Formats: sequence, C-alpha cells, structure tokens
Amino acid sequence: MENVERDKSLVSADSTSDAKTDRQSIYERNYEALLGTSLESPQLFIADAERLIFGLASHMHKFTGATDHEFIQWAAAILYPAIDRLRRFYDLKEKYSTVVHSAIWRTLGHTAEPNKLDDYPELVRELANEVWLYVFLNLDTLSNAGSAKLSTRLFGLARRHTSNWRKKQQSRFAAVGRRIAAGKGFVAETLSDAEIAEMRGIEHEEMAA
Repeated sequence: MENVERDKSLVSADSTSDAKTDRQSIYERNYEALLGTSLESPQLFIADAERLIFGLASHMHKFTGATDHEFIQWAAAILYPAIDRLRRFYDLKEKYSTVVHSAIWRTLGHTAEPNKLDDYPELVRELANEVWLYVFLNLDTLSNAGSAKLSTRLFGLARRHTSNWRKKQQSRFAAVGRRIAAGKGFVAETLSDAEIAEMRGIEHEEMAA
C-alpha cells in the first residue's frame, strides 16, 4: 500500500514538473511576440515592455492552456490593461509635467529667495519623481472627475509634497543647530519621523512660552 501511494506521488510530481516545463517553453517561445505587442504603444519604452512581460512570468502557474494561441490570448488579457495604464500615465505626465515642476519650484522658494541648496535642479527632479510615483500608484483615483480641474489637483499635490519635505528639512536643520549649541557636536545621521515630530513639539512649546 505504501509503495502504491509513493508511486502516485511520483507520478503527480512528474506531471507537475512536465506542466511547469511546458509553460516555461511556451513563455520563452512567445517572448518576442509579446514584446512586439507591448511596444505597439508608442508611449512605452522597451524597459517598460520587458518589465511587463517579466511580471507576466510570475502568473504562469495560472495558465492552463496547451497551445501558443491559447497562451497569447491569456497573456493579452493581462498585458493590455497594464499597457493601457502605463499609456495613460505617460500621457498625463507629458501633459502636466510643467504644472508639477512649477509647484515644486515655487514651494521650495526659489523664486523668492537665493538658492541655498547644493544641487537645486536635481532636488526638483527627485521631488517630481516622488510626486509622479504617487500619481502612478493612484492613477485610477486621480483620473476620476473631481470638483477641481486635474491640473489644479496635481499642482496642489506637488505643493503639499514639497511643503512636507521642506518642513522635515527645517526640523533637521534646527536639530543640528540645537546639538551644536548644546556642545554635542554635529551629527550627520538623518532624523526619524518620530524625532522630527518631537523637535516640532519643542519648537511649538517655545513659541507658546
């Protein structure tokens, strides 16, 4: 009886292994076709297409077909929505990149005071990238019609993100000043959010006194 059960287990394991091998072969055989399909959208870069297809590989265990035609149909149902999402994102970024850049530039105060940062353009790019990452992750919500125009919402989003960044930097600078004034020397490590909150509490108490 034990031998029979063991034989069944071996057969089952062999079948699973064969199915996995078949799926891998189908995936590799159709890789170039999927890449070409993904690049039909002019907004996508080849790196985007490669990432989408690589992500498809993580779903291969769900494919139950046996032919190339079945695989292409199955893959298209996954890829097309992802391609459409990227296309909408790139269209949005191209149309409103100036709005986001302007919001960051103004909130940092570059138009009102001298540049005191080492690499101002690079900082603006980094903050813009963070804003656009948020936009991509929340694309469906932001795409819904709202009471304000999309350009207004994106301007406000970039402005809030930059303002929060600036407040954290000011708290860090204040913390360094306090350490130096207290004779504790300069410490280069970044303050945690909890430490920043504590510093703000101290500042509020001093202002209220």
